[in-house]
Amino acid sequence: MAAIDAAVADLALWWTAAAGLVLGGIGSALGLTGRRRNRALAEQLLRATKRARLHAFLEQEVTVRWYLTIRNEGHAAAEDFTVSIDGSALDRCPLIDPQELELARIGTVGAHATVRIPLKTVTAPSRLQLELTWSDASGELGFYEAELSH
Repeated sequence: MAAIDAAVADLALWWTAAAGLVLGGIGSALGLTGRRRNRALAEQLLRATKRARLHAFLEQEVTVRWYLTIRNEGHAAAEDFTVSIDGSALDRCPLIDPQELELARIGTVGAHATVRIPLKTVTAPSRLQLELTWSDASGELGFYEAELSH
């Protein structure tokens, strides 16, 4: 029986050694694969640091624009409303772009309403001599004159 026990022990030792060799081979193979993968990743990262990366997007630029703002603080609409800047009608004033001017829209200024007239300048005008005329439900003609400055 001792001979059988010795043979089984020898066989178990051989299987353990063989299993160790197989597992060692698998570990070595995995280690080499991991090393190659890490090397490839390092090369990929190095290439990425040398690449240009372009990106496009839309961007809004804030521009300064000046408006002549006229507010009707009364309780009735101002009809037949006219504006004169430095003695010139709106459609002939050099500060006003006639293409941006909607004369039909500013012919009447409703009660507590505001009219904004865009100016062609990006800087504030030093002064404007302004004259406004209108009629309203009271039957009287209205007149307003002011020198506006910034």
